[in-house]
Amino acid sequence: MKYINVGEDSRKKLLNGINTVADIVKTTLGPCGSNVILKKPYNIANIVNDGISIAREIKLEDPTENAGAELLTAAAANTNASVGDGTTTTCILTQGIIQKGFEAINSEKVNPILLREELKKCMENTVNPLIEKQIEKADTTEKLKHVATISVGGNEELGTLISSALEKVGVEGIVNIENNSFPETKLEMVEGYKIDRGYMTPYAINNTEKFIVEYENCLVLCCYHKIVERKDVESLFNWAYQNGKAILLVVEDIDESIFAGLQVNLMKKVFRICPVKSPGFGFNVRDYMNDIAKLTGCTVYAEDTRRMSTFTPEDFGYASKVTVNRECTCILTDKESSEGLDEYVTALRNQLAATENEHLKESLKERISKLTVGIATISVGATSQTEQEELRLRIEDAINATRAALKGGIVSGGGCALAYVGRKMLAEEHDHTSVESCYAERILAETFLLPEKQIILNSGLDPKDIKKETSYFKGFNGKTKEVEDLREAGVIDPALVVKSAVENAVSVASTILTTQATIISEDKGE
Repeated sequence: MKYINVGEDSRKKLLNGINTVADIVKTTLGPCGSNVILKKPYNIANIVNDGISIAREIKLEDPTENAGAELLTAAAANTNASVGDGTTTTCILTQGIIQKGFEAINSEKVNPILLREELKKCMENTVNPLIEKQIEKADTTEKLKHVATISVGGNEELGTLISSALEKVGVEGIVNIENNSFPETKLEMVEGYKIDRGYMTPYAINNTEKFIVEYENCLVLCCYHKIVERKDVESLFNWAYQNGKAILLVVEDIDESIFAGLQVNLMKKVFRICPVKSPGFGFNVRDYMNDIAKLTGCTVYAEDTRRMSTFTPEDFGYASKVTVNRECTCILTDKESSEGLDEYVTALRNQLAATENEHLKESLKERISKLTVGIATISVGATSQTEQEELRLRIEDAINATRAALKGGIVSGGGCALAYVGRKMLAEEHDHTSVESCYAERILAETFLLPEKQIILNSGLDPKDIKKETSYFKGFNGKTKEVEDLREAGVIDPALVVKSAVENAVSVASTILTTQATIISEDKGE
C-alpha cells in the first residue's frame, strides 16, 4: 500500500512530523534545558539531553509525518557527523525555515524552486560573512574550558578536564571515552606510543609488585608473519641469551610449539624477550607495524620481504622505556631512534587529506595521533548506569565542540551569534531582485532569532520581557538569567558548530520546501 498526498496536504503532514521532533528536541537547549527519558525494549531507561539521540528514537504512526521527522533527523545527523555538536540548534533552524517557507508558498506568493536558490545565495552572501565577522581564536586554556563547560551542561570540573585533554592532544589528537566502575570521572594521558595489546605470556613479567613488564633501554623488533619454525627465532634467541638485552617482540602470531619453548626459557630467565601480539586487524596490521618501525627504527619482517630467520642485530629498533601490562603496551622513544618520523607523519597527513573513505580517515587520524601527541582517555564515572550514559553523551558532545573551537575559533554562545545576524539582516535594507529574494532573507533573519528565544523560554522567562541587544557579544545568559557580555561570562560556542548548523538546516529545509507531493510505501515489516 502507498500513501499519496499532494500539494498543501503533503506539506502539512511533513510539517506535522517535523514539528513533533523539533518541539521535543528544543526543550533540551541551554543550561536550563530539560532531559528526555528514552526506553528501548529489554533495556533500562536512559535520561538524555542530546538532540540527535532523541530525534533518532522518534517514530510516528502516520507514514508521511514520519518521513518529515526523518528528514529533520537527517539534518541534525549531518551536523553531528561534521562537527559532533549543534544538533538541537540544527533542528530549531530547520523547523523555522520550513514553517516560514511553507507559509510563503501556501500564500502563493513565491516559487518554491526559486526560493530554494535564494535561501542558498543569502546564506553564502549575507549570513556567512556576518558569522565570520564575529569569530575569535580559541587561543587560551580559559576559552577552551568555557566551550567545554557550556557543552557539558555547565559542569566546570568536567569542562576543565575535557579542555585539558584536548589542549594536550591537539585538534588531530584522539580522546577515548570509556566507562569505569568508580563514581569519579578521570583523565588519563598516555605518553609515548600505545599498543592495545598486552603481554602474550605472564612469564615475561619482571615487576611482580605491579604485575607488569618494564624494560629500560629496550630493543624492538616487528614480525609481520607467523613464526612457525624453530629457525625463524633461533638466531634471535641465541643473541638474546648471549647479550642479555631486553627485547620487545611485536609479532603477528607464534606456533604453539615455538611459543611453549619461549615460555620455558622465560620461566628459567634464560633471556628477556616480551612477545606482544601485533595491533590492529586485517589490512591495517602492517600499517601499525610500519608505524612502530618508523618510531623505533626497527626492521619489519614479512613474507614478501625478509623472514625473521634472516635476523641480524642491525635489525633492532630502540625504545628508551617499554611498559607492558595484560591489556596494553606503551613505547617511549627519543629523537635519535625516531629519525625521519616528521616526514613520515607528513605523508600520513597528506594521505588523510586525499582520502574520502571514512573508515580509513579514522584509522589515519588514530595513527597520526599515536605517533605525535599520544592519546587521552576520559573514564566516565557515576553512581548509576543511567547517569553514566547521560554523562557520557554530554562528554562526547563537549569533546567535539571543543575540538571544533580549536579548529575554527569561537563566537558568542546562547544563540547570541545567530540572533545578531538575524537582527542585522532585519535592520538593514537591501535591494532585492525578486520576491523570492526578499522572502528568503526575511525567513532566515526571523529563524536566526529562534535559538536565543528558545533558551529564554527554557529558562522560564518570556522573550518579550528580555531586552534585545544589537551587539554580537551581548545577549541572554541562561545560567544567570541576565543580559550581559557573554564572552566575558564564558558563554561561547565553536564557530564551526554554528556554521554547520546553519548550512545543514538551509540545505535540508530548502529542499523540503520544493515538495509538491509525497508517495510513501507502507513498511510491511512493522
